[in-house]
Amino acid sequence: TTVGPSSTLQFGLKPYGVLGTGQSSAGSHPPGMNTSILDPAGLQFIRRGSTSGAGGASGAIYKELGIQQFPQEVQQSIRAETQAARFQYKTCAVIHVAAPDLTTAPSQSDALARLTSAYFHVFKVFAASPESELRLLPISGGIFSGRYSSDTPSMTNQAMKSAYSNLSPEEQQKLSSKDKHIEMCIWGTTEFQSYSQVM
Repeated sequence: TTVGPSSTLQFGLKPYGVLGTGQSSAGSHPPGMNTSILDPAGLQFIRRGSTSGAGGASGAIYKELGIQQFPQEVQQSIRAETQAARFQYKTCAVIHVAAPDLTTAPSQSDALARLTSAYFHVFKVFAASPESELRLLPISGGIFSGRYSSDTPSMTNQAMKSAYSNLSPEEQQKLSSKDKHIEMCIWGTTEFQSYSQVM
C-alpha cells in the first residue's frame, strides 16, 4: 500500500543555529553534504550580487562558507521577496530565500501571508533537492520583523504549517517521507524558549 503525505508538517526544534552552534548547546553540529541550510537573505544583497555588509544569520553563513558573491543562478531565480533558490557550495547546500521585510507590512495578516509565501518557496525547493535534511531558521526575524518581533514565534509556526498545506500532494509526500528531515534551528537560549512554547 502507498502511504499518503502527512496532513501536518513534521519537524524538530533544535537549540543551535543552522551552522550547528548555539548559546544553549554543548558541542558543535556542523551541517554535512546531505544538508541544506536556509539563508534568509536581504533582496538588495541578492540583486547587487555581493554579500558584503550582510549581518545577522546571513552574515554568519556567508563568512563560514566563504560566500562573497551570489551565484548567477541564484540571482536569476530570485527576483522578488519570498522567492527561493538552492545552490550547492563546497561543504553543504544553501537555500537562499529573499526574506520579506515585515517592517513594511501594514497588518499582521499581511505579514503572515508574506512569511507563508517564503516558507512555501523554501519547501518547494527542498522537496525537489537531493538533500535529506533541511535546517531552517526563522525567516524575517531580527531587523526584518519590525513591530511583529514578539509575535514572530507564533507567526513562524503558523506560516510553516500553512505553507506545507499549500504544497502539492506529491511535494507533501516527499517532505513527510523517511528520506526527508526538517529542523527549525534556534541559536539563542531565550529565543529557543519562546519557540518551544508555540511549536
